[in-house]
Amino acid sequence: MPGKSLASLKNTGLQAFSYDWPQNATGEAEFIGEMRSLVAATQSSARTLITYQLSSQRRAAIAAQLGATHATLAANLEGPDAAGRAT
Repeated sequence: MPGKSLASLKNTGLQAFSYDWPQNATGEAEFIGEMRSLVAATQSSARTLITYQLSSQRRAAIAAQLGATHATLAANLEGPDAAGRAT
């Protein structure tokens, strides 16, 4: 997770940040807290935040509501028929 602020990168021409989400198991409250921290750390320097390897569509929707602009889902972490997975 990046530091509290990446504001020193403001006005450097940076277009986006990307973050490969760790696949260790986290609860929903912890995910929300970490996503809020990530958005807060990056929003002053770039308008786009891409999150990779989220574990479900639900988490991708939460990330979008918190400020992530793009998300990808991890491949088959929950199985092909798990609730909330794209088919």
